[in-house]
Amino acid sequence: KNLIKKGDKVITVSDGIAEEYAKRYHIPKPALVLNCPYYDEPRKENRFREKFDITEDQKILLYQGALTEGRGLKKLIEAFKRLNRTDLALVFMGYGALQKDIESAANENKNIYFHPAVAPNEILSYTVSADAGICLIENSCLNYYYCLPNKLFEYAMAGLPVVVSNLPEIKRVVETYQCGVISESLTVEGFTQAIRTLLDTDLVGYSVNAKKMAKTYNWETQEKVLLDVYRDLESNQSEVAVQ
Repeated sequence: KNLIKKGDKVITVSDGIAEEYAKRYHIPKPALVLNCPYYDEPRKENRFREKFDITEDQKILLYQGALTEGRGLKKLIEAFKRLNRTDLALVFMGYGALQKDIESAANENKNIYFHPAVAPNEILSYTVSADAGICLIENSCLNYYYCLPNKLFEYAMAGLPVVVSNLPEIKRVVETYQCGVISESLTVEGFTQAIRTLLDTDLVGYSVNAKKMAKTYNWETQEKVLLDVYRDLESNQSEVAVQ
């Protein structure tokens, strides 16, 4: 709060955060540069099925990212247990403080699997090996409330339908592109119902819409905003020098 007014430009990663900064600190609305991957059209892979011997008639739900508190992971595991469906597999891929909990759940439950994190240049070949992506952030702080996670855009790049939290920024994107299901509540019951709803819906249609979303939300579009910020700074400095 002391330094933000001294910056020549401010950049942030979601519209909700930008609005909050402008209102709270009485600054011009910050530029919005989303945390999106480079555009890609990855071909379908079966890495998870091959590694874990998951059958073709099982739908793979994928959570990829940080294995930490606030990401709904424990509630997701409980929701998956309640579903008790043999035609589903739940894969966690990442690392973090909850890794041992995830590994324990995988050891104790037949259709839950843990995969270590992979290099960024490999991640989409794994993402595209799933049937749907999970992004169930909990509303544990204002930062999470306004979040727009990069995994959401990685799922879109791989053409995955998503199950997401009922948080404003995530909800807005998913509703705009009609590429997934929003959990009405950030509870085990809410997550369970959202997954059921997804599985009863046209995944192919969601997948097509996800790929359309990826054509807008990619780094090639975001870097233009960043470059405009730099050009504006350069222009302002040139004007000061002339004066």
